[in-house]
Amino acid sequence: MATQTEPLEPVETCAPPVRIGNLSETLNGIRRAVTKRAYEIYQRHAGQPGRDREDWLLAKKDVLQPLGCCGILNSKDEAVISVCSSALRMADLAEVEVCVEGHRLIFVGRKQASDASLAGETKFRVLDLADEFDPSSVRIRQDGPLFEITIHKLARKSATDRRAA
Repeated sequence: MATQTEPLEPVETCAPPVRIGNLSETLNGIRRAVTKRAYEIYQRHAGQPGRDREDWLLAKKDVLQPLGCCGILNSKDEAVISVCSSALRMADLAEVEVCVEGHRLIFVGRKQASDASLAGETKFRVLDLADEFDPSSVRIRQDGPLFEITIHKLARKSATDRRAA
């Protein structure tokens, strides 16, 4: 006996808005998060001295996690990075900011605060880039949970240009 199935209706997903972030604020936020995490690691070792560098490096690794997956179209002058908000591996985001720092793209995800008096949790994801990019050239286009980031490469000086300088 054959059964009939009704076509599935598309499930509407609530995608967080994506915007260009302030690099200085982002780097300060990263420094604060790494400092806080390093202190938590220090406390976990019962305040044992002499592990500062190890604790800091572990904290940095915990805070600055790599971006899940994305698509990168690279040309001579620019790169276009396509990302789905689920690749950020951060649930319940209220917003996402994108910043460029030379050879890396930084994603800042902010969760909605569960209590109005508390600040929302912030998570960082990074994508290391082979070329150096202009932080002021970031352009974002969003279509639901998918967003596309276009960034322009900084011009490389040729060996002739460097000798002339």
